[in-house]
Amino acid sequence: MQANAAALMKPELFQWMADGLLPHYTTFGGNELGCVATVATCDVVTAPGFLDHVNELALHFSEGFASLPYDTTQRGLFITFHLPEPRSGEFVRRLFEMGVLVLGRTETMVLFRPPLITSFTEADAMIGLVQNVSRQMFPRA
Repeated sequence: MQANAAALMKPELFQWMADGLLPHYTTFGGNELGCVATVATCDVVTAPGFLDHVNELALHFSEGFASLPYDTTQRGLFITFHLPEPRSGEFVRRLFEMGVLVLGRTETMVLFRPPLITSFTEADAMIGLVQNVSRQMFPRA
């Protein structure tokens, strides 16, 4: 597979760059490491069974998060936790300290976006950590 890059610009801008004493083309050129990473990524996401794995993983997370003490919304592996109290900063920090990276969107919304290549063993570990932190912070009445 070949990866290419291109830049669109007005002719005046191109001429200014071409005439300059220090032309700057590398931003618009192919970065070798970036190209290798792109090819490797394409190999992974086009492999047979990849999309099936992603869909199975999404279902696995959905089932694992079903008992959380707050609502979740999900579209594939885009999962949002809707916390019952405005404590997303503490929630994000606690999970980060355990190795789970999430993003606080608002004081009560936290975005969870696991990698598409997550194994089921890794998913189970993440589910367990999210469950533990959630139960500690938001015990059901």
